Amino acid sequence: KVDATPDIAKVVVTVRENAKTAKEAQEKAVKKWTAAKTAITAIGVEKKDVKTLSYTTQPRYYYPTNGKMMIDGYDAVQTTEIKVRDIDNAGKVLEAVAAAGINEVSGPDFTVDDMTALNEEAREEAINDAKAKAEKLADQLGVDLVRIVSFSENGNGGYMPYMAREGAMNMSMDAVKVSAAPSLDPGTNEINSNVTITFEIK
Repeated sequence: KVDATPDIAKVVVTVRENAKTAKEAQEKAVKKWTAAKTAITAIGVEKKDVKTLSYTTQPRYYYPTNGKMMIDGYDAVQTTEIKVRDIDNAGKVLEAVAAAGINEVSGPDFTVDDMTALNEEAREEAINDAKAKAEKLADQLGVDLVRIVSFSENGNGGYMPYMAREGAMNMSMDAVKVSAAPSLDPGTNEINSNVTITFEIK
């Protein structure tokens, strides 16, 4: 296990507007999101860190007394992920989004932007621990370790199989509309690597 301090916060926001026509619903959604994007840009969020996850426009139906399905307007829904690189600004982003009238918010999810080095560190610690346990067990059993015949890893870094040749020795929080920037605590993230090593013994 390796503990890491988060260096980014991810916030997912959904703009949902309805109107009598699809065009009106889209215009209302665009207006609301434009206000929110202008506000978070002023805080310091860069264009590259704003990603649209989905955008849909669809009719809303209802059933009148005659039972025949009728269209009762249209919904325009846009879901966007915001990556906040200065996590101290995560609360300000939530405040800005709420001020723009958006109240469907998921996050912030505090995480580490580049996990590569941390996954490698966790893997190295796991391998060293496995080797030490194998050596101790071999000593207790009175046998010698000859070579590694297989290796697998399953953790944050994914699954990596290996077969040796002869002779060769891995938080979300629902946000609601707020009147002031909330105080958020990123804490730490735990990166795990679980390895299995099979040794030939003699």
